[in-house]
Amino acid sequence: MHNRFNFRIILLTAIFSLACTAPLFSRGNKEAPSFLETEGRGTISPNGDGIQESQEIEFALTMNLKSEAGYLPELTMEVINSDEKVIRTVTYKEESDISRFKAAFRGWKSFNLKRKVEWDGLNDEGTPAADGIYTIRITTLDTAGNTSSFELDEIEVDSSWPELEVNFPEDPVFSPNGDEKKELFIIKQKGSIETLWQAEILDTRDFPVRTISYEDSAPSHFSWDGTDDLGEAVPDGFYSYRITCTDRGGNRTEETVRGIELNRTSPEILGSLTAQSIFMDTERDRIILSLDCTTQSGMTQWTYSLRRSDTLEYAYIAESTASLPGTILLDGMDLAGEPVAEGFYDVLISADFRNGSQPAFHSQIYIDATPAEAKISLPKWPVISPNDDGVYDTLEIAQEGTLESEWVFEIVNNLNEPVYTSSVTNSEPTDFSWDGTNNSGTVVPDGEYSYRITGKNAAQDTAFHAEAKGIQVMNYTTAVTANYSGNTFSPNGD
Repeated sequence: MHNRFNFRIILLTAIFSLACTAPLFSRGNKEAPSFLETEGRGTISPNGDGIQESQEIEFALTMNLKSEAGYLPELTMEVINSDEKVIRTVTYKEESDISRFKAAFRGWKSFNLKRKVEWDGLNDEGTPAADGIYTIRITTLDTAGNTSSFELDEIEVDSSWPELEVNFPEDPVFSPNGDEKKELFIIKQKGSIETLWQAEILDTRDFPVRTISYEDSAPSHFSWDGTDDLGEAVPDGFYSYRITCTDRGGNRTEETVRGIELNRTSPEILGSLTAQSIFMDTERDRIILSLDCTTQSGMTQWTYSLRRSDTLEYAYIAESTASLPGTILLDGMDLAGEPVAEGFYDVLISADFRNGSQPAFHSQIYIDATPAEAKISLPKWPVISPNDDGVYDTLEIAQEGTLESEWVFEIVNNLNEPVYTSSVTNSEPTDFSWDGTNNSGTVVPDGEYSYRITGKNAAQDTAFHAEAKGIQVMNYTTAVTANYSGNTFSPNGD
């Protein structure tokens, strides 16, 4: 009885000792753990914005264990930079799911284990790792002392936000109306090379009407012609520009600029002159230019200039940022207040609008600095009897005057209708002779007529006008009757 009790104690002690020395017997497993698969390559951005701050990597491996469900005795994760330097080391350990006593009586079994590791982008000093590509290396240790090392997928660290610089036009107005002025709205911009930049034109509802993408590149200058993604013209109005980029690290850069004005309006300037000539030193020494613009909204400046037509030299220039006036007085003076030289001049009115429109008005005037003069002399008896009897068959009018572009001579009836007209050009007025016929060569009816002389300058404006009345046309012949009484006379001086 006593001996049996001692045997049991020895047996239990032996079993307990065997359990305690189980690691010694575990040397029977010589098959190192092997990796099956990994998943988790990506990009992290440990910059404190809460987006993609860390990355998990899942992997599967095969390991021989004395276990019921399998466990991972020890795993070490190392983060290696591009210089092959380990910047972060983390060791994980799992407890066995059975006691050392049970392990002593259990055989080796192969387990397929799935695990994951996580890197928060920090180095061993606790500071964020520099941007770059890193390799994750896993080393496992089983209960038999077998180790295996495997490199998992790479992780990219990108803590920098996409770089962007946008230069918006000072006056964000354009007018794609075909006049070749401000046809395009151009935004100058530059930035870092990223996987995708997206630029958009937004309407007042922030709805995108035009989208342009820059893939695997930096954003180039943005140009908009006022059309949508289908090539259709969008309505006039106000729009916004937005450009965004989210890089692989989840870092997002966005810039929005509002106030783009699309204005296709094409204003017109309408004008009219009260005369085409200025006659210096006379009562007609000024002209009124009446002006009207279809719209003055968006007008930034208007200009009035007087330019000599032949030499294109400017005699007068005036600019203003005020509203375009309804009238401008033209007096033939230059900027110094001196009369300009005689000749033809261009009257030019132009305006600048924010949308690039530049409507203009042009007309030509003549500045006449030499007064026209003429003197006419009718016969003492202004009578004409065009009956070919040799008496008063023609009317002769003497006249003289200044050199003008044209002199026009007219015989006018009592209804103020010209019946006969002649003229001379680039000459002084010559003497006038009328034979009593009209322009068709037919003798005019008897009656009272007038003579009219008109001088015209180079612009064909009347520079001089005079009229003489009281000309009588008489086509009948006066009969003369004599009676002889029979008396004699002797003109002999006695």
